[in-house]
Amino acid sequence: MENAKQSPPVPSVSFAELWHNARLQVIGSYKEKYCYLDNDKGGTSAYQEIQKKYGSNVLDRSIHYNEYKDLNDYLCGKKLLLKKQMRKGFKP
Repeated sequence: MENAKQSPPVPSVSFAELWHNARLQVIGSYKEKYCYLDNDKGGTSAYQEIQKKYGSNVLDRSIHYNEYKDLNDYLCGKKLLLKKQMRKGFKP
């Protein structure tokens, strides 16, 4: 049986839990911070606050799923457009 090589674990922190300042400090020691936040006002505000605190090494990754509400919807394939159309009475 072959031994599968595994990458070292990548530390991650849920930003939903970070709004307590003590938790936000947890990411301070990392060289780069990748933000996968919601594509809404709250996500934008959170990104701006994190970038303000940690500077240019904070990267907004939500641009990779900007047609979706959040990363989870992207991974599940639930586009915003479809939801908006359904609210207006259109059937897919």
